[in-house]
Amino acid sequence: MTIKRRDTLAILAGVTLAPAIYRCASARDALPPTGSGDDSEALIALFAEMAKTGRASLPDGIYKVSKPLVIPPGVLAGGNVVLDFRGANPADFPAGICVRVNGAARTKLPNLVRNLAIGERTLKFSAPHGLRVGEAFQLSGTEDFAGNGYRYYYRKGEMFRVARVIDATQVAVENGCRDDYPAHATEVWKRAGDRFTQGCKSLRVIGRDDIGYTMQLASLDGAAINNIRCEGGKLAALSITDCYQMSGENVDAHQTADGSTNPYGCIVGNSQDVRLHGEFYGHFSGFAIGGGKTDGGKVGMNRDIHFEGKAGSHPVAGLAGGNIHGNAEYCSLRGTFANGVVMGGNKNEAHGEFFKSARPPVILAEMHGHDFRVTGLLRTIGDDDLSPKVGALHQSDYGMHARYGGVTEVSLQIHAPTATRIVAWRPRNLARDDIELRLSLDIVKAHPKTRIMWFRRNGSKGDVLPLVTLDRINLIDNAIPIIWSVDPLTRFQGAGVRAMAGHR
Repeated sequence: MTIKRRDTLAILAGVTLAPAIYRCASARDALPPTGSGDDSEALIALFAEMAKTGRASLPDGIYKVSKPLVIPPGVLAGGNVVLDFRGANPADFPAGICVRVNGAARTKLPNLVRNLAIGERTLKFSAPHGLRVGEAFQLSGTEDFAGNGYRYYYRKGEMFRVARVIDATQVAVENGCRDDYPAHATEVWKRAGDRFTQGCKSLRVIGRDDIGYTMQLASLDGAAINNIRCEGGKLAALSITDCYQMSGENVDAHQTADGSTNPYGCIVGNSQDVRLHGEFYGHFSGFAIGGGKTDGGKVGMNRDIHFEGKAGSHPVAGLAGGNIHGNAEYCSLRGTFANGVVMGGNKNEAHGEFFKSARPPVILAEMHGHDFRVTGLLRTIGDDDLSPKVGALHQSDYGMHARYGGVTEVSLQIHAPTATRIVAWRPRNLARDDIELRLSLDIVKAHPKTRIMWFRRNGSKGDVLPLVTLDRINLIDNAIPIIWSVDPLTRFQGAGVRAMAGHR
């Protein structure tokens, strides 16, 4: 079905979806006037028809919308389209979402009859499963604190696709389990498998700063969301939740309102295998992974979420451009991050340029494990020195929540003229002895007075400190020697240990 546009509506000839990420919020007001008409009912009818046919088309134009829109699974085709909610009344949006693309809910499958170990590919159910080859299902943990001990609602979980039906109660999956699952604390849910393709040349959704989400994508499998730009939102410009195998090129999200619950440009939660490329800005975090609760059979562990592009947040009130929470594994951030990155979870990576004023550009925190990879360029900017309690590269005090050990590898070129401590590593009450920090650093610009590499315990319950391997310490800015502040229990090894001579 193709919706016809009224002659009174302005027509866009080539909307650009990727303006500079740091432009001011008032730039949205430059949008051409839309007239006095309201396209809500026509759009609602279009999407009702799309629910039957699986396809709809929108011509070029600016559509004025005053009611919530729910786009069903299928293919949305068309030209350069703008959905403009700026004239809407927030009271008419009880769910707090301007546009929601919504797949069907999951259905409960029989319980498992045996525990699953890492690498397991065969699942046996207590009753006939009814699954077919190619269908997706998920394991959803029911025990709180399964991810780590910092947030109670961190639970295990992951998604699979059926490779082979062995018999009525057994299936083999395409890939083995990434975690272990006790049968008594694991539910199995079949995913609906609903797909969505954004096929317009461009889709721009302009929300309001007093409506929670400008756009939310939920319960979708295999979605392709190319050429989408979302603006506004009190909580997030773009929310992706409970999705599996999603991809998106030229995806932009720009949120500026100071919401009450740490708002985001884009937030991905309860999802697996998501790959996005674009530009994101949010008051608290530009791009964030994790944090979603697990009610309704959702998975508690975000896995394989990957972002590439630019992400930023408010330079003073914001946390980070890129933010990985503690219930995320095998995720990555690549690109340029204004306001730096915060890394939580386990086996996650960040590669690119990280810059921030007054606080650390790279923070390793909220640990599900101590296994990270960070490479690129770290830069402190502005005139204010960082607090002497933190480092330009900073490991905060969540070591007590680590579920796993591991090796954190850091290879950075450091420009930190306002950081008196280049590295601060202070695990709190750490009781594990299988943790290693591996450093390769080129210190291009350091603080003019003192440069401290700081490895110290923070707390008294744990008496373990990580093994520190100094693969390379290249002091390019050598006006003043490095000063080391090291707990006596810290263990050192590596070629760079020679740089410590006379300064420990």
